[in-house]
Amino acid sequence: MTAAFDPLQHQAQLKLLGEFLKQHVPAASGVEITAQTALLGTGLLDSLAVIQLMLFLGSEFGIEIEDDDF
Repeated sequence: MTAAFDPLQHQAQLKLLGEFLKQHVPAASGVEITAQTALLGTGLLDSLAVIQLMLFLGSEFGIEIEDDDF
């Protein structure tokens, strides 16, 4: 069973993600991060930043991304 969508939790998670990106990705410092921000398509993330993001998502939200997904 999946949990119901909680807009407040979604906003809090998005804020955490934005803060992480602004601290670890120099290109994101002047960018407003929204749910629609194309992190790869805009060039905000390079290969190292993708790995850092994967580790952050795992530690902060329990999201695991398999190597096969790349």
